[in-house]
Amino acid sequence: MVYLSRGYIYLVFLLSHLVLFAQHHTVDNRGHKHSYQDTIPSYYQSPLKIPLALSGTFGELRGNHFHAGLDMKTQGKEGLEVYTAAEGYVSRIKIAHGGYGKALYIQHPNGETTVYGHLKSFAPKIEDYIKTLQYKKQSYTIEDFPKSSILRLNKGELIAYSGNTGGSGGPHLHFEIRNSAQHPLNPMDKGIDIDDNRAPNIRSLWLYKKDTLTNKMVRLKRLPILKDAHGGYYIKEINTTGILGFGVSAYDQQTLSDNKNGLYEIDLSLNDQSIFQMVNDRIPFNHTRYLNRLIDYEYYKSYKSRIIQLFRKSNNPLEIVKLDHKGTFEVKPDLSYQILLKLRDHKDNLRTVRIPVFGTSLDLDQAHLATVNTKEELPIPFDQDYHYDNGIHHVFIPKNALYEDIPLSVLSNNTKLTVGNITIPLHKKMKIVYDVSSYTLEEQSKLYIARVISKDKVSHIGNKLHEGFLLAKTKSFGTFDLVADLIPPKIKALNFKPNESISSKKTLSIKIEDSESGIKSYKATINGKFALMEYDYKTKSLTFRIKDLFTKYIPIKKEGVYTLHLTVTDQVGNASHFETLFRY
Repeated sequence: MVYLSRGYIYLVFLLSHLVLFAQHHTVDNRGHKHSYQDTIPSYYQSPLKIPLALSGTFGELRGNHFHAGLDMKTQGKEGLEVYTAAEGYVSRIKIAHGGYGKALYIQHPNGETTVYGHLKSFAPKIEDYIKTLQYKKQSYTIEDFPKSSILRLNKGELIAYSGNTGGSGGPHLHFEIRNSAQHPLNPMDKGIDIDDNRAPNIRSLWLYKKDTLTNKMVRLKRLPILKDAHGGYYIKEINTTGILGFGVSAYDQQTLSDNKNGLYEIDLSLNDQSIFQMVNDRIPFNHTRYLNRLIDYEYYKSYKSRIIQLFRKSNNPLEIVKLDHKGTFEVKPDLSYQILLKLRDHKDNLRTVRIPVFGTSLDLDQAHLATVNTKEELPIPFDQDYHYDNGIHHVFIPKNALYEDIPLSVLSNNTKLTVGNITIPLHKKMKIVYDVSSYTLEEQSKLYIARVISKDKVSHIGNKLHEGFLLAKTKSFGTFDLVADLIPPKIKALNFKPNESISSKKTLSIKIEDSESGIKSYKATINGKFALMEYDYKTKSLTFRIKDLFTKYIPIKKEGVYTLHLTVTDQVGNASHFETLFRY
């Protein structure tokens, strides 16, 4: 028998805890701290049993938000089996016309949640649970939060079939991992492995400079990117003085995908010291619209291309920007500066660009800045409410809806109203109100406020009517108009004819469209019983699944002849009715 001294036991105890501490506070080769949980790749498995190819990456720049997950390709088709990435229970089911379409949320024992979006349908026990609620509430769109004991799941259990529902541009699975605060995390940081042997690519590199008159960073010029004999990239020496910054437009591709996806990490260094670093690891939803503060919004609205500005402007709390440095630096006469831009993907594939800068006493760039257009309007403070009222048109912009003080013009011409400039972003919604009391009540009920897209095209943004005032809210400046909609929606059967037998069909499809204010609601019945129709706004079609007949969902008898009735209503209340007979 071996006896150990108390001192030896204590030493072993201490060393073991030091090892655990090191495991719980690892630092990767990029210098990022990770918890022990982050280093366990086996906790989550892939939700698809195919080689993973991406059509979208975490943190990718989208519209006015960052992409919150991975878009996994499904071989160009719908109906692939989707499995839960870890054990847990269904904590939320949401079905919407837009957004994630049919989506599942699964809560896991580690406190995190996985999300599966754009699904075609659910596994049988989940499908039956949610369809029962849809029939009970007589609504296709639905949101439910099941109790933890109702839909429990094992790791790798079949939960759904991939699809193209909601705001999807093609068949794929949208997959997310969220922490306990419901903030999206990069699934690749959590062990979802993507084969990637390709370094990021650069579309364009831009020079920005602070205008001493406006005290703002101004996009100065595009910098030609050259390739040296060793395959590296560089910029010819920049000769200027003043406070500089850079912007980049770039993308990443993986081994199995040619899609131009978003980046994982950008680093800008000055004389070997990082002055700007962005890492797409986690993005709280309440930060996602600050994308407008990261990109060159004016350039995006003008040219439909995004430049990431490699400097932090005021009113930008994005946590993916990791350094306290502003990203800008001052160039003084007769001094040299070495700038290195590094673009890195999650597999450490690296692209670099060398940018030499020399301070020259003859600063032609500063003279160029003086020619940049300036606004004559007085700026309005971003931290104060703004009101405009000419008796007919009313505009209200709440404080902090703007990111900074801006010049603002409001122009009205009859029913047309132009507010601000579309190249200036809004963080919160502004309110637009029209006084329509001069119209009859019947006329008022058919009016809506529309955004003017072009000479012949408008888009409905709101038509809330209250005591002679028509109200709408929007998150974009632009030109608006008061429009009347007197035309009801159109309805047309697509795959069946009146009095036809449908016993050999799987679905009934009906096209619905409204070229004016747009579709607001629809309701279908068969022999007076509610019939669930799935609406796809992309194809403007409703689909009824015939297997719902003669079940608990539509408990009617097999009588031979049935009456299908459909009512479709647009945004201002115009309604169309469609009725037909069919046999089974």
